[in-house]
Amino acid sequence: MTNIDLKKSLEKIKSINWKKKFKNVDESIFEEINQIYFSIFPFFLIPSQLYNTEQFNGNYYRVRPYKEIKNHHSFSEYSYPPHEFVKNQRANIKNHPVLYLSLHPKTSVLEYIVNQKDDSYNELLSLSVWNVNCDRDIRVINLLNEKTTKGATSFLGLHNTQSFKEYTESNFNTKDSKYLIELYQYFINSFCVKNDHIFSSYIAHKYLYTNEHQVDVLIYPSLAQDNTSINLAFNKSFSDKYLNLKRVYVINSFKKEVESPTIYGDVKFFKDNEFEKEMILDSYTKMYSLLNIDFGDSII
Repeated sequence: MTNIDLKKSLEKIKSINWKKKFKNVDESIFEEINQIYFSIFPFFLIPSQLYNTEQFNGNYYRVRPYKEIKNHHSFSEYSYPPHEFVKNQRANIKNHPVLYLSLHPKTSVLEYIVNQKDDSYNELLSLSVWNVNCDRDIRVINLLNEKTTKGATSFLGLHNTQSFKEYTESNFNTKDSKYLIELYQYFINSFCVKNDHIFSSYIAHKYLYTNEHQVDVLIYPSLAQDNTSINLAFNKSFSDKYLNLKRVYVINSFKKEVESPTIYGDVKFFKDNEFEKEMILDSYTKMYSLLNIDFGDSII
C-alpha cells in the first residue's frame, strides 16, 4: 500500500463518467472496465460474508405483470426470465439473468410501478412469495451502509459499515483505512444511481457470474422505496437449487395508491416449485390467515 497514493487514486476513479464512456453495457466492455479500474487500483476490495440459514429464514417477493404470463401454473413464469429476454439492469447485463427479489412485498410492487409514466397506471400484477431452503451457509455481498439505508433497514447499513471499518482498521494503517472506506462507499453508491447501471452491473457480474469471486446473493438498497427497504439479486445456480416458490397472489395496484393495493382471493400454491393447486379465498378469515403467514406485519 505504501507505493500507492490512495487519495489520488480515489479522486481519479470518482472522476470517471462510466455512462458517458460506455453507451452500451455487455460482457465485452467489462474487460475494458477491468483494465481502467486496475490501472488505478491494484485491488478490488469488497469482502463477502457468510450468513447462516437462519439469517435468510423469511419470505421474499417478486412481481410480474399478470398479462405477460402465458401459463400461470408454470414455475418458470415467476422465476428469472429466459436469457434472450434479459435486459441490462442494476445487478445484471443482457443475456445474463439473476433472480431479483425484495425484502418487503410493497418494495417489489414499487420497483415495478414507479417506472410507469402514467400516474393513472393500473394493472393486475402477480405477486410471488419465495423462501430460501438451503442446507449450507450463504455467501453474501452486502452493499448497504448507514448513508444508503433508512428506517427499518438502517440497522443493517450501520452494522455493515461498522464491520467494514473494523476489517480495514485491522488489516491496514489508519490513513489507508480511511480511503478504503471511501472506495467501498463508491462501490455502494453505484447501486444508488438512477438510470446508470454501468458500474453496478460490472460489480454484480464480477460477483454473481465469475467463478473466481462468485457469491450467492447481492444485497443493495431499494431506490424505489427511498432506501427504506432492500432488494436482493440471487445468482442463477443458487436460485435453481435453493429458492422455493410458495404462493402467487393476484393484486391490483394504482400508481397513486401504491400504499394500499387490492389483493384478490385468487391464490396459486406451489410445492417443490411445482404447481400444486389454485384456490379462490372468498372467506375473510381464510384470506387473513394466509396473508399473515406470507406477509406478517407488512402492509400490502
